[in-house]
Amino acid sequence: MKGREAPPPFAVFALFWSMGLIVAHLFDIPILLSLSIAFFLLLTSLFKKNTVILLLVIFLFAALHYELQQTKPVNHLSILLEKNGIMRQPIQGKIISEKEENHYLLDIETIRNIPVEGKAFLYYDADTLVYGDIVETIADIFPIPRNSNPAAFNYRQYLETKQIYAYAIAKTKIKILGNQSNFLNRYVIRVRVWIREQISKKFSQNSAFVKAILLGDKKDLGEDKHNYIKAGLSHIFAVSGLHVGIISSVFFIILHLFIKHKPTIRIILIIVLLFYAAICQWRASVFRAVIMLSVYFIAKNIQRKTIPNNILALSLMIITLINPAQLFTPGFLLSFIAVFTLVNFIPKFRFITLQKEDLKSMSYIKKIINWTALVSISSLLLGISLAPITIYFFNHFSLNGTVANIIAMPLMGIILLPLAMIIIILPFGWELYESAFQLFYEILENWVNFSGNLPLYFEFVSISSMQVILLYFAFYLLYKICRKDKFKTNFSL
Repeated sequence: MKGREAPPPFAVFALFWSMGLIVAHLFDIPILLSLSIAFFLLLTSLFKKNTVILLLVIFLFAALHYELQQTKPVNHLSILLEKNGIMRQPIQGKIISEKEENHYLLDIETIRNIPVEGKAFLYYDADTLVYGDIVETIADIFPIPRNSNPAAFNYRQYLETKQIYAYAIAKTKIKILGNQSNFLNRYVIRVRVWIREQISKKFSQNSAFVKAILLGDKKDLGEDKHNYIKAGLSHIFAVSGLHVGIISSVFFIILHLFIKHKPTIRIILIIVLLFYAAICQWRASVFRAVIMLSVYFIAKNIQRKTIPNNILALSLMIITLINPAQLFTPGFLLSFIAVFTLVNFIPKFRFITLQKEDLKSMSYIKKIINWTALVSISSLLLGISLAPITIYFFNHFSLNGTVANIIAMPLMGIILLPLAMIIIILPFGWELYESAFQLFYEILENWVNFSGNLPLYFEFVSISSMQVILLYFAFYLLYKICRKDKFKTNFSL
């Protein structure tokens, strides 16, 4: 009799790792106690090979890691603001970003010559500051306002996951004391600024849209962003697998013209993709996609079989090891749940037979119908699986993507994204491509307006964290049922 299939190891490790982070997020875990128990269990596991003990060790180390990351020293900026409120003080720190709108990101080092830890948005009108500048000024320092509406998105909590705790408004001319910049970060910022300049120059009418789809920078979208949300197409602006896939495909084709050794090409692609993730400021969706594709390339190079759930789990552990608070951000959760759904649920519905002879014999009409069914049902399943998180953080959700993605996804993946990349790279002759981009963008815009008026957009809805957990537990039970072959459905024509 065939035994039960063992669960993928990394998926189980990631589950217990995540549970440890969640427990530490909800409750105060004594650091010394958890450290002592973790080391005791670790020593026990060395002498007694026991999976349960190993999983408990992972759970405790995750909780300990979260507590250590969240524990702030007495001189932390957030603690000082909690005690003193708004302050006007001489400050000194390091500029760690390019200028965005009217502010920079400042890593504050001292307040009134007293060492301090913490980051703040520094508001200053002049454009004279660059990454790495050590600056000094007198500033009004404000804490990030608390959320007055419990049902609204918690912007303060979101910034805290990025270790940003205050606004600082310079009240005197900023004095530059020197520059301490990292070459790699400086180069990444220069490339990002160059891309933004090229977008502003070459896409005068659609620059906000192009910045959003290429860099994940959505701040200039305005009302257009809400239209995409209503249409169920907000995922277009989450730089993720689609973007990373296109970039890796384009670079693979170019590199293959000069390099015939595929393992070497894959190593170069990993470097290119990591650089792109840095340009996109390591947003969770693009970082996840880059890690997954990089692990896949490494596995191909060492001739190892890849399991999608293991790669997804490994990327989760890497990102939360770097910053455990990412686990509780909407971008992170939406990205990972979407991929989990695509990997584990969508394959249960076979919309098109994959044998070459069957594909050749199918008429174009049947292929189009199968494509439409694939995109529609996939979008519906994704919309349902992401709804609890979307409602919890943003108090709305849309299933209009069931229709909208039929046109929007091929427009984005086959036409608009590649065209945008070509236009940015070309030093001349790009005007013709920009005209084509404008034409297809107008088609997309009209389609978004149509899809946004469909009746499957719901707003002003709310849900508690416990209800979110219960809903995903129900989804998990459904997933276990879907793993059985007898529930596999074939919709091929």
